[in-house]
Amino acid sequence: MTTPQKIARWFEMLALFVGAPVLLWQFPKLLGGPRLFGFLWLMALGCAVMLVIDRRLNHREVWEKRVAVISKLPVHERIGLWKRLLSSLCTAVLISAAWLIFDRRFDRRQLWNAKEVLPAMGWIVGRWLVFCIIITAAFGLVAGRELPGLTLEVPTGLFSLFYREGLPWFLPLLITLFYPWVSVYPQNVIYRAFFCHRYRPILGGGWGLILVSAAAFAFGHIMFNNWIVLLLTFIGGIIFTRTYLKSRSLLLATIEHAMYGLFCFYIGVGVFLLYGASG
Repeated sequence: MTTPQKIARWFEMLALFVGAPVLLWQFPKLLGGPRLFGFLWLMALGCAVMLVIDRRLNHREVWEKRVAVISKLPVHERIGLWKRLLSSLCTAVLISAAWLIFDRRFDRRQLWNAKEVLPAMGWIVGRWLVFCIIITAAFGLVAGRELPGLTLEVPTGLFSLFYREGLPWFLPLLITLFYPWVSVYPQNVIYRAFFCHRYRPILGGGWGLILVSAAAFAFGHIMFNNWIVLLLTFIGGIIFTRTYLKSRSLLLATIEHAMYGLFCFYIGVGVFLLYGASG
């Protein structure tokens, strides 16, 4: 790529992965309800159009998980937040997926690539178990305390998702069934497949790409106003992007992402995603 092309690609990346989250953060009512749902799907469609136009890419790879049960909001506002968050994610993934599908130089098998899953599950599960131990210990140390910069107290009790007062009994089942495919897979289309394919020419294929992708993934959660969410998503972004680049399997990255996310929800840490915007 020429220098002007690289500069243009940088501006494009900043607009999509910095400008759009800031817009949603600062003007939540501007894209409220179904409009935000449409916005993210249109964003994904735009990414697809960009890949159709750009025929020069020579790589072969292919926002917003938001589960909203905010205790201080009335029921109708909780439903509205659900709609805004899901609509954003749907828009973005449509654009990204369409872009990747129509780019002839992109190996579409990487959007699934199930054959890479079983050989990698050993080290995926091993790394996940280490994470589970660390996050459980950290949760135990801060349970019931107010942390700096947060309006929400860390809940007490492990696996509080299953017995927290005010939550429907079937919520864990709904999260388990729908979170991996409604939230996780679309996020990986955007932040793993699309991001790595589109911006490798300016970021390279090593740690620069991994760290910037992770930063974009974390910044996509800025509207939660919660530094724990940003920290967890940045660490997760590093892990999931490395897995995708190593395996070329979006299915594997999705399984790993879902394993980490579901454990956080089950153990109670997911409260910072569920309630992060409250207060």
